[in-house]
Amino acid sequence: MRQIIMTADRKPSALTLPDGQVYVNSMGLAPRTLKATHHEVALCRRVGAGEAPMTADLLVFLRALVFAAAVLAAAAALAAIAVQKRTINPFGRPARLIRRLTDPLLLPIERRLLRTGMNPQHAPWWLVGMTFFAGILVLSLAGWLGVQALAVRAAAQHSGSSVAYLLVDWTLGLMGIALIVRVLGSWVGASAYTWWMRPFVLATEWFLAPLRRILPSFAMFDISPVVAWFLIQLIRSALLGAL
Repeated sequence: MRQIIMTADRKPSALTLPDGQVYVNSMGLAPRTLKATHHEVALCRRVGAGEAPMTADLLVFLRALVFAAAVLAAAAALAAIAVQKRTINPFGRPARLIRRLTDPLLLPIERRLLRTGMNPQHAPWWLVGMTFFAGILVLSLAGWLGVQALAVRAAAQHSGSSVAYLLVDWTLGLMGIALIVRVLGSWVGASAYTWWMRPFVLATEWFLAPLRRILPSFAMFDISPVVAWFLIQLIRSALLGAL
């Protein structure tokens, strides 16, 4: 019985049994990643042994950075709320200092809330939520990239089919992510012409537009993103199964 070492924290994440089956830890690598690497377990361990400490140190640094950002966001939010509710005299020197420090963070959020018809006084809570969400996203992305770096190096030395497997997996996975981001952006009022939405629109519109012409409309609801997401998952499963 051999083990694959997860790049992120150097803990065993999967075991290759003598009959070739792979047992995956629920907190470990995804089966589709293991398919490209489980035939080269020894190589994975050899590559991971050199890269794991650096990746683990980076994750430790990022966790500390995210924690510090969350603490600062919470402190800024509580201080701003104290000024709003007049717990701190809004005309005193402490209140002026708080506004000077927090306005660069809160004013853009307040303007956005006003444009969407929401209460700008909720901006401090939005700041905390956005900071936590961004932190989780950064940590998840860093861990995923560490695992994928190991998979790429192992697949490149294994066979062409393993490389093709990873390319198909990544391409369709990124298409699914772009679709989700586009839907979430539309929920918060982001236009298709907003600068940060343009890459996601370009990545998804080429297959959403034909679906809209085919699918029936349901009042104000556009179901084409839902149908497209399921189609991507079906195509992904079929192609990866064939590889």
